[in-house]
Amino acid sequence: MDRFFTRFYKSLLTVFLSILLASVFGIIHNQISYTIAPSYFTDFKFNQFHMQEYATQAPRFYASLIGVYATWWFGMIIGIVLLIASSLCYPISIMRKQISLALKKVFITTICFTVTGIILGFFNASVLINPLIPETMYRFLLAGTMHNCSYLGGIIGLIYATFMIIKTRDKKSFNPVRANVENDAT
Repeated sequence: MDRFFTRFYKSLLTVFLSILLASVFGIIHNQISYTIAPSYFTDFKFNQFHMQEYATQAPRFYASLIGVYATWWFGMIIGIVLLIASSLCYPISIMRKQISLALKKVFITTICFTVTGIILGFFNASVLINPLIPETMYRFLLAGTMHNCSYLGGIIGLIYATFMIIKTRDKKSFNPVRANVENDAT
Protein backbone atom coordinates (compact mmCIF):
# COMPACT_ATOMS: atom_id res chain seq x y z
CA MET A 1 0.00 0.00 0.00
CA ASP A 2 2.92 2.37 0.72
CA ARG A 3 4.18 1.90 -2.85
CA PHE A 4 0.78 2.94 -4.16
CA PHE A 5 0.88 6.20 -2.21
CA THR A 6 4.49 6.82 -3.20
CA ARG A 7 3.61 6.34 -6.84
CA PHE A 8 0.49 8.48 -6.43
CA TYR A 9 2.41 11.37 -4.84
CA LYS A 10 5.14 11.17 -7.46
CA SER A 11 2.44 11.28 -10.12
CA LEU A 12 0.87 14.35 -8.53
CA LEU A 13 4.31 15.94 -8.32
CA THR A 14 4.85 15.32 -12.05
CA VAL A 15 1.56 17.00 -12.96
CA PHE A 16 2.25 19.88 -10.55
CA LEU A 17 5.72 20.38 -12.02
CA SER A 18 4.26 20.46 -15.53
CA ILE A 19 1.69 23.06 -14.44
CA LEU A 20 4.42 25.13 -12.79
CA LEU A 21 6.70 25.00 -15.84
CA ALA A 22 3.85 25.92 -18.19
CA SER A 23 2.82 28.81 -15.93
CA VAL A 24 6.35 30.20 -15.75
CA PHE A 25 6.57 29.87 -19.53
CA GLY A 26 3.27 31.76 -19.83
CA ILE A 27 4.53 34.59 -17.61
CA ILE A 28 7.78 35.01 -19.56
CA HIS A 29 6.01 34.59 -22.89
CA ASN A 30 3.44 37.28 -22.09
CA GLN A 31 6.10 39.69 -20.87
CA ILE A 32 7.87 39.33 -24.21
CA SER A 33 4.66 39.69 -26.20
CA TYR A 34 3.58 42.69 -24.08
CA THR A 35 6.91 44.31 -24.94
CA ILE A 36 6.27 43.62 -28.63
CA ALA A 37 2.64 44.75 -28.65
CA PRO A 38 0.95 46.29 -25.60
CA SER A 39 -2.14 46.72 -27.82
CA TYR A 40 -2.42 42.93 -28.13
CA PHE A 41 -3.29 42.95 -24.44
CA THR A 42 -5.14 46.25 -24.12
CA ASP A 43 -7.31 45.61 -27.19
CA PHE A 44 -7.66 41.83 -27.00
CA LYS A 45 -6.32 39.74 -24.09
CA PHE A 46 -7.50 41.96 -21.22
CA ASN A 47 -11.02 41.86 -22.69
CA GLN A 48 -10.82 38.14 -23.41
CA PHE A 49 -9.94 37.40 -19.77
CA HIS A 50 -12.34 40.06 -18.36
CA MET A 51 -9.54 42.14 -16.84
CA GLN A 52 -9.92 45.37 -18.80
CA GLU A 53 -10.99 47.43 -15.77
CA TYR A 54 -8.11 46.24 -13.56
CA ALA A 55 -5.31 45.98 -16.09
CA THR A 56 -4.86 49.71 -16.59
CA GLN A 57 -3.21 50.09 -13.16
CA ALA A 58 -0.62 47.32 -13.59
CA PRO A 59 -0.72 46.03 -17.17
CA ARG A 60 2.45 43.92 -16.97
CA PHE A 61 1.23 42.18 -13.83
CA TYR A 62 -2.06 41.33 -15.50
CA ALA A 63 -0.28 40.22 -18.67
CA SER A 64 1.64 37.78 -16.45
CA LEU A 65 -1.56 36.66 -14.75
CA ILE A 66 -3.10 35.99 -18.16
CA GLY A 67 0.03 33.99 -19.00
CA VAL A 68 -0.68 31.73 -16.02
CA TYR A 69 -4.41 31.46 -16.83
CA ALA A 70 -3.67 30.65 -20.47
CA THR A 71 -1.05 27.96 -19.82
CA TRP A 72 -1.67 26.14 -16.51
CA TRP A 73 -4.28 23.84 -18.05
CA PHE A 74 -1.97 23.01 -20.94
CA GLY A 75 0.74 22.09 -18.43
CA MET A 76 -1.74 19.82 -16.67
CA ILE A 77 -2.55 18.05 -19.94
CA ILE A 78 1.17 17.68 -20.72
CA GLY A 79 1.85 16.23 -17.27
CA ILE A 80 -1.02 13.75 -17.40
CA VAL A 81 -0.25 12.53 -20.93
CA LEU A 82 3.47 12.09 -20.21
CA LEU A 83 2.68 10.40 -16.90
CA ILE A 84 0.33 7.90 -18.53
CA ALA A 85 2.70 7.18 -21.42
CA SER A 86 5.72 6.66 -19.18
CA SER A 87 3.86 4.59 -16.59
CA LEU A 88 2.68 2.24 -19.34
CA CYS A 89 6.15 1.90 -20.82
CA TYR A 90 8.59 1.98 -17.90
CA PRO A 91 8.93 0.68 -14.35
CA ILE A 92 8.62 3.31 -11.64
CA SER A 93 12.39 3.41 -11.14
CA ILE A 94 12.93 4.71 -14.70
CA MET A 95 9.71 6.68 -15.04
CA ARG A 96 10.95 9.89 -13.40
CA LYS A 97 13.96 10.15 -15.73
CA GLN A 98 11.80 9.52 -18.80
CA ILE A 99 9.26 12.15 -17.74
CA SER A 100 12.06 14.69 -17.12
CA LEU A 101 13.48 14.05 -20.59
CA ALA A 102 10.03 14.28 -22.14
CA LEU A 103 9.25 17.57 -20.36
CA LYS A 104 12.50 19.03 -21.66
CA LYS A 105 11.56 17.95 -25.20
CA VAL A 106 8.12 19.54 -24.91
CA PHE A 107 9.39 22.86 -23.58
CA ILE A 108 12.35 23.10 -25.96
CA THR A 109 10.00 22.41 -28.87
CA THR A 110 7.58 25.05 -27.57
CA ILE A 111 10.35 27.63 -27.22
CA CYS A 112 11.61 26.87 -30.74
CA PHE A 113 8.09 27.31 -32.14
CA THR A 114 7.68 30.55 -30.17
CA VAL A 115 10.85 31.99 -31.70
CA THR A 116 9.70 30.74 -35.10
CA GLY A 117 6.38 32.50 -34.44
CA ILE A 118 8.19 35.78 -33.83
CA ILE A 119 10.16 35.35 -37.06
CA LEU A 120 7.08 34.34 -39.06
CA GLY A 121 5.11 37.17 -37.51
CA PHE A 122 7.83 39.62 -38.49
CA PHE A 123 7.85 38.47 -42.11
CA ASN A 124 4.09 38.03 -42.28
CA ALA A 125 3.41 41.48 -40.89
CA SER A 126 6.16 43.15 -42.92
CA VAL A 127 4.40 42.00 -46.10
CA LEU A 128 1.33 43.89 -44.96
CA ILE A 129 3.14 47.10 -44.08
CA ASN A 130 2.05 50.08 -46.05
CA PRO A 131 1.56 53.71 -45.09
CA LEU A 132 -2.12 53.12 -44.28
CA ILE A 133 -1.53 50.39 -41.68
CA PRO A 134 -0.43 51.68 -38.28
CA GLU A 135 2.57 50.14 -36.53
CA THR A 136 0.35 48.94 -33.67
CA MET A 137 -1.46 46.62 -36.08
CA TYR A 138 1.88 45.25 -37.29
CA ARG A 139 2.94 44.59 -33.69
CA PHE A 140 -0.47 43.11 -32.85
CA LEU A 141 -0.10 40.62 -35.71
CA LEU A 142 3.42 39.78 -34.59
CA ALA A 143 2.29 39.03 -31.00
CA GLY A 144 -0.69 37.01 -32.24
CA THR A 145 1.50 34.88 -34.48
CA MET A 146 3.87 34.30 -31.57
CA HIS A 147 0.99 33.13 -29.34
CA ASN A 148 -0.45 30.79 -31.97
CA CYS A 149 2.94 29.24 -32.74
CA SER A 150 3.55 28.69 -29.02
CA TYR A 151 0.41 26.58 -28.68
CA LEU A 152 1.28 24.72 -31.86
CA GLY A 153 4.77 24.08 -30.46
CA GLY A 154 3.29 22.74 -27.23
CA ILE A 155 1.02 20.34 -29.11
CA ILE A 156 3.77 19.14 -31.44
CA GLY A 157 6.24 18.89 -28.54
CA LEU A 158 3.79 16.79 -26.55
CA ILE A 159 3.16 14.46 -29.49
CA TYR A 160 6.91 14.17 -30.13
CA ALA A 161 7.78 13.51 -26.48
CA THR A 162 5.00 10.93 -26.10
CA PHE A 163 6.12 9.20 -29.28
CA MET A 164 9.72 9.12 -28.02
CA ILE A 165 8.64 7.62 -24.68
CA ILE A 166 6.79 4.85 -26.47
CA LYS A 167 9.49 4.31 -29.11
CA THR A 168 12.45 4.10 -26.70
CA ARG A 169 10.98 1.61 -24.27
CA ASP A 170 12.73 -1.71 -24.11
CA LYS A 171 9.99 -4.04 -25.27
CA LYS A 172 11.82 -7.25 -24.44
CA SER A 173 12.85 -6.46 -20.90
CA PHE A 174 9.78 -4.62 -19.66
CA ASN A 175 6.25 -5.87 -19.33
CA PRO A 176 4.10 -3.32 -17.43
CA VAL A 177 1.88 -6.00 -15.91
CA ARG A 178 4.85 -8.07 -14.72
CA ALA A 179 6.66 -4.96 -13.40
CA ASN A 180 3.65 -3.83 -11.40
CA VAL A 181 3.22 -7.30 -9.89
CA GLU A 182 6.95 -7.38 -8.99
CA ASN A 183 6.80 -3.87 -7.48
CA ASP A 184 3.74 -4.76 -5.40
CA ALA A 185 5.37 -7.98 -4.18
CA THR A 186 8.38 -6.19 -2.71
